[in-house]
Amino acid sequence: MNKKILAVAIASAMAAPFAMADEGSVTISGNVGAAVTSIKNNDDTRASDVDAGGSDLSISGSENIGNGLKAVFVLKSWLNVTGNADQPPASSLLFGNNKDAFVGLAGNFGTIALGAHGQPYKTATGGLELFGDTIGDARGSVTNGQGSFHSGIGDAVIWFLPNMNGFSGHVQIGSENNTNNGAQKRGAQFNYSNGPLYMTYAYADDDATANETGNKFGVGYGFGDTKINVVAERTKVQDGTAISAYSVGLAHKFGANTAKIQFASNDSGAADVSIWAVGLDHALSKRTGLYAVYADGDNLASTEMDNGLEVGIGHSF
Repeated sequence: MNKKILAVAIASAMAAPFAMADEGSVTISGNVGAAVTSIKNNDDTRASDVDAGGSDLSISGSENIGNGLKAVFVLKSWLNVTGNADQPPASSLLFGNNKDAFVGLAGNFGTIALGAHGQPYKTATGGLELFGDTIGDARGSVTNGQGSFHSGIGDAVIWFLPNMNGFSGHVQIGSENNTNNGAQKRGAQFNYSNGPLYMTYAYADDDATANETGNKFGVGYGFGDTKINVVAERTKVQDGTAISAYSVGLAHKFGANTAKIQFASNDSGAADVSIWAVGLDHALSKRTGLYAVYADGDNLASTEMDNGLEVGIGHSF
């Protein structure tokens, strides 16, 4: 069954007391994945597991309300396809913590919404991470303020700027349920995209929990079947210590395969924190693929991984 027809049918059943707008639409999409991992930790112990592979479910919709305006909403949640309570959504239930959830209005001004969304600092370079949601992902351990800015902002006002000749942006401010002296989390990103070129600048300011700030630049460029990504950032923690970090990634597509390699490092302590990863993706179809990743880390306090191997399957719908 067509997924849009199915989505509308489900939405109608769940919202029977409400009249559906003639020009409204609801779409269900997402990703389902799972992988086998074998990880050697810094203490020389090795653990094997089946991970959820970043699975998620998204329900989104819009309704034309006149005068060039649309009402829009997004509900996105982690999916726990393995039943492991230690993985997102940090629950043994199928549905868990929200990734993004907001409702608002869209028009010539872009989209203004209320709710929760991945903070601009995180999402600005999400497409430049070659090993997202795998053991090779550098964003939660090396870059993005060693994971401090690798999260969302809740209780937020969100503004997605309109796309004008390739220029776009995202501004967000929220309190994250914080009532301590009005402390807030703030962020912004400004992007330019034109064919094979993508450029972004992102800023983050968090006085709700850590009093941290961050500035980040990212560039991605594709030439033929090859793409190179570079991210550089500088963050500052509570005591004023500045931390510089960067990542460089290269991907090359040949036939149904894509070979990838990436290195990321920061100068957060006496010994640099770093991770490098190499991987191969194999497309079985437009929406289904297999992948393998090998990663090696140094001084990864957040994961304690020395090295590891991950082999998985993913399907988008």
